Amino acid sequence: MAGKKAELAVNFVLRVIVGVIAIFFINKFLGNLGYEGLVGLSVVTVLTVGTLGFPGVLLLYALNFFFLL
Repeated sequence: MAGKKAELAVNFVLRVIVGVIAIFFINKFLGNLGYEGLVGLSVVTVLTVGTLGFPGVLLLYALNFFFLL
């Protein structure tokens, strides 16, 4: 049981790290293209990315684009 919890915690932390790095580089790339609607890093975005992984990153950018229209 403790092994399962540790595995979930490590998986969550790894998804957060990879997701935050992805958001950082996507923001840099879009900023260089002149795109103004960038996804910020906050507790909500970190929890979203940690829970959903890379699809969470895509969801954040999709929502950001949707609300800019």
